[in-house]
Amino acid sequence: MTLLTDTNRTTTYSSYKKQQQSHRRHSVNAPDYIYRPKMISSPDSIGIYLGGLAYGVATCGDMAYVACINSVCLVHLATRKVLSRASVPGTALSLTAVPTSKAVYVACQDGGLVVLNREVDDTLLMTEKYNVPAVDIAMCTSKPVAVVACDGLGLCLFDTRTHSWLSMVALNHGIGQFKAKAVTIKDDKYAIVACDSGFLAIVDIHDPKHPNLITIERAFTGDARSMTLNEQGSKAFVACGGKGVHIIDVDAIESIRSLGQVKSAYGAVFDVQAFDNLLLCACQIGGLAVFSMQESKPYLRLVGQNNRFEGICHGVSGFNVRSSYGNHSREALVTCQSGGIQVIKLDRMEAWPQPLKPALGEACSIM
Repeated sequence: MTLLTDTNRTTTYSSYKKQQQSHRRHSVNAPDYIYRPKMISSPDSIGIYLGGLAYGVATCGDMAYVACINSVCLVHLATRKVLSRASVPGTALSLTAVPTSKAVYVACQDGGLVVLNREVDDTLLMTEKYNVPAVDIAMCTSKPVAVVACDGLGLCLFDTRTHSWLSMVALNHGIGQFKAKAVTIKDDKYAIVACDSGFLAIVDIHDPKHPNLITIERAFTGDARSMTLNEQGSKAFVACGGKGVHIIDVDAIESIRSLGQVKSAYGAVFDVQAFDNLLLCACQIGGLAVFSMQESKPYLRLVGQNNRFEGICHGVSGFNVRSSYGNHSREALVTCQSGGIQVIKLDRMEAWPQPLKPALGEACSIM
């Protein structure tokens, strides 16, 4: 990995903070955290160095929150600058920002659920910590509720105004109790939960203080790692590692059914996000795979895959870019275990070269 910095200058987080004190907020003068990995051959990608293995990523407005093992970074998307970093207990794997971008909920392996507040000066301060086995988080958009998938505990709900605990619901079924692995929210009324053993649960969260389990049905195969819904809320897409992406019809919550599965060109699918009419997938050694979502078969059509950068990919998020000239473009963020995130333009996918076929040794990584 080659850093684009001044000659013989070592880039560290402390030196970056010192420079920020002498520059205006969100200054674009210092290139300390910008780098171009040596495997890049596409002009549509640029890296932001974070100084740690990056896993989960969440965008909100013009900001991105990135989980970096034992810390969380706040990145200003327009200038590609790292504004602040906060340490967290355990291993930060997944995170989701509240709709106002003023706080972020972090699921930490062996560290519970951590809530970081974003202060006026863009520093991140830990305000709450809950000793629950959090693995994934989803936010309601029209009411201040966070829904947290908590492995064997089921779901825990929190008030995002006060970051206080509201309720919990176990995912019990006639044949036993299931573990919550990933969660997303439909119409701010239902939590859709991907469980172990390929089961999908529907939980009524109309009243967040009294959630109610509606149904649990077998709907996919493999181990769920992430889940997202299309804009219509009619289809759920579950990232299942080596099993690819499973498509589930959730239009009628009383009768969910599997619609099939797809795989990327290379690599296990670790994270998925619906973005406009696209499904973005972080594909381990396969980099970023982009599918077009369709209402009829085939429900997903691969339109591009880009892995011409270093690092195992674990997280993905999309965001819109608007310039002062009124131009509009779409970009994706992909986390890399090589120590940063890749910012990839999505408006020229037809010009992407064929993905590189990784060597066997490149598949070895911390999972």
